Amino acid sequence: AYLAGCASTSNVEAGYRFPLSGLFAVGDHPWFNWIQPAVRGSRIENDFSVPAGMFPKSFAWDWTKLDFGFRAGIVRNVDLTVEYARHDMRTKAKVFHPDEFLVTLRAGF
Repeated sequence: AYLAGCASTSNVEAGYRFPLSGLFAVGDHPWFNWIQPAVRGSRIENDFSVPAGMFPKSFAWDWTKLDFGFRAGIVRNVDLTVEYARHDMRTKAKVFHPDEFLVTLRAGF
């Protein structure tokens, strides 16, 4: 794929939801009914140089991202996602690692 005809990109993602019988119950409601581990990889290779003063220099950096984590179904319509993302941003001078750790609690209404 191309981004404005200047970069090649690739992405891959895999995950699977494993049903659980509920690790414990609170009242009549089972808690932790499923877990879904996942892994995702992305890569952008830029094939151009950024003209001085035109765009941020980061437009020309090559970038690789690997994230892995899991979602857990706590109760119906409520789940928790825990994810770690490893970034490699390559400049002409060095490699940066602005890694991320994310935790998200989602509730559906």
